[in-house]
Amino acid sequence: MIEKNSFWSNVIFIIEAMLMLVGVYIALNPEHTLSLSTHGMEEFLPVIPWLIVTYVFINNIFDTNIYYNQTRSNIIFNTFIVQLLFSFILCIICTIYIEHFFFDLDFIIYYFIIGTSIALVIHLGIFAYFTKIASPKRVLIIGRPKAVFSALDNFDYSVQPLHQITHLVIGNYFNNLKNIIEEIDVIYIAGVMDAGVSQELYNYLIRKDKTIYLASTIENSISLNAHLLNISDESIIQVSPYYLTREQYAVKRIMDILVSLCMLLLLSPVLLATVIAIKLESKGPAFYRQERVTLGNKVFWILKFRSMVSDAEAKTGPVLAQKNDSRVTKVGKFIRATRIDEIPQLINVLKGEMSLVGPRPERPNFVKEFTEINPFYPLRYNVRAGITGYAQVYGKYTSDFESKLKFDLLYVKRYTLLLDIKLFLKTILIVFDKMSSQGQSDGSGNIPKNGVNGEIQILK
Repeated sequence: MIEKNSFWSNVIFIIEAMLMLVGVYIALNPEHTLSLSTHGMEEFLPVIPWLIVTYVFINNIFDTNIYYNQTRSNIIFNTFIVQLLFSFILCIICTIYIEHFFFDLDFIIYYFIIGTSIALVIHLGIFAYFTKIASPKRVLIIGRPKAVFSALDNFDYSVQPLHQITHLVIGNYFNNLKNIIEEIDVIYIAGVMDAGVSQELYNYLIRKDKTIYLASTIENSISLNAHLLNISDESIIQVSPYYLTREQYAVKRIMDILVSLCMLLLLSPVLLATVIAIKLESKGPAFYRQERVTLGNKVFWILKFRSMVSDAEAKTGPVLAQKNDSRVTKVGKFIRATRIDEIPQLINVLKGEMSLVGPRPERPNFVKEFTEINPFYPLRYNVRAGITGYAQVYGKYTSDFESKLKFDLLYVKRYTLLLDIKLFLKTILIVFDKMSSQGQSDGSGNIPKNGVNGEIQILK
């Protein structure tokens, strides 16, 4: 299996980076900017380290070296985005270091064609080999019925073919598990089980050398980013809380201010065009203000472009957006699908009410409702609410609030500046995901479809 940070993954990166340098050199030559002369090589050499670092960084951001849980179309699209972004950065680096070179659109096009072709051959070739040699893991899901069927539904939603759900155990755990333990590769413990039962399961499965998957519950995620302390002759695990350090808050705030200012300047023509389009289609203000909750459970007014009719909640009161919501205007559908409706929130970021990346802000009445259901819900407000977040990049728009809460708390636990950059850039891909722009699903989400996994044994 080729996974991120593995030996083979690093080897592939080195090979790809070397081929990328060849592609850059070829792209420079049509304009005779460089030649194979000694002087040309002297100009090109200082550029090489910057190109390699930039190329590896961008590919890491978009996870192009991860072939597990991927599809051919995802690989093609990710490669396209990476090469397009790198082409522009490449042009800037060459302008700085190479004499007589200036930002050149022809050069961008030349390299983009060459670089994309090279990268696609590498990534699609590896993906084809990976899918050919990788046999599906036989997975058993164990736990309470509701959690088990919810997990099964999530596996069925996944497009990857490398997990085959063969058994569901929803009762008489140990007897059922012992009877079929040799028929499975992975045991997924869904939801929360009694502490004694969970511990006994872990002990048994570890002795059997089985891979264990755990749901990202509060109980399981609390040990992430733990520190090891040695006191006398004992090692102690120090669990970190769900908040950022002062230094992390400061760095995050500086990034928010700089990036939001630049984006407001660059996107000002889009802002103006959107205001005109909204006003031409329907009566009412171009901007929409609504109360939301952010850091420290403080209430603020979020700014968005209006995508619904101006009296959308006059009769219904506060309700979540639904799939194919009739209240959404034609312009509203477009700006929602392209995320243009979120651009005014950059003003909220500048004011310190939001961050570029963080848990999406919710309305006060829903916060109260969700907190009554799940007492851990307020933990997501230990950081500023964000324009985009972990749940928006890796989750489904149609997920319920508890599923999104798990993503939000994982974000707080795993926070780094690099993670913020990664989530912010990967949001570009979400714009093109139709599912991400739909409203809340009407389905129950608990009915096993069995379409991907074939025949499944349910053991009670």
